[in-house]
Amino acid sequence: MANMFSMMKKAAAMQLKMRRIQKELGRIELEAKSGDVTVTASCDMAVKRIRWEPGAYDPARPERFEKMLVAATNSALEQAKKRASEEMAKMSGGLEGLAEKMLG
Repeated sequence: MANMFSMMKKAAAMQLKMRRIQKELGRIELEAKSGDVTVTASCDMAVKRIRWEPGAYDPARPERFEKMLVAATNSALEQAKKRASEEMAKMSGGLEGLAEKMLG
């Protein structure tokens, strides 16, 4: 019975640590640019900002703007995913495979 209590206590402590790590990841932001579009994403996989230069959107060629927007967003999220994995590996204190499980 004491062993089960110890395991539950460790699981609760690990959950608390993971919440702290996820909160910290939300504070780390990365930018990616495609053409005249810049997207900022945080390491908790949230898009924080989308900016574009005047004239980036041409009503005659909306697909060009869409491609820049998609490319910048995908790049920012990919960078954030990579950085989050690195940060989680550091912050988790060597809990093997934890970053991959949390990020999918």
